[in-house]
Amino acid sequence: MIHEQIADRGQRLAAIFSSISPDSEPQAARRPETALFPRALRALVGFEVADVPWRKWLPGLKEYSLDMDGCEVRLMWIRPGRALPAHTHKGVELILVVDGAFNDERGHLGPGDISIADETGGHRPVAEQDRPCIAFAVSDRPIRLTGSFRQIIGDLIG
Repeated sequence: MIHEQIADRGQRLAAIFSSISPDSEPQAARRPETALFPRALRALVGFEVADVPWRKWLPGLKEYSLDMDGCEVRLMWIRPGRALPAHTHKGVELILVVDGAFNDERGHLGPGDISIADETGGHRPVAEQDRPCIAFAVSDRPIRLTGSFRQIIGDLIG
């Protein structure tokens, strides 16, 4: 029964997606060719990546804070090769990679990928070497730095 439902669902989705032409999206909804931010993110922040009023947070790490509804909501620009401080979470953190990529203990994340982290494990994201990583992050609680004192200091000074 369940396998039939999954097969039926797959067939229905295939039929839906095969009937959608790339040109069927209304012109007003299309993303400008030069835009990095997805339309929903552009609507939320009110501008495109070239216009972000970045604030230096740490060497090699800039951010723009949009804190809302008791959550930490921010855009991050991470220098190529920059490691963010190792940390765990007191709640949940979601990161959408907008451009570039980073690697952490769970693997490689590139444009469009979403990282979900919680209090069950830590990570230390490292931007790839070829270009900056631009990400949109939402956390419901603060992070907790981990690692040795020496590593924390090294991560903080970049």
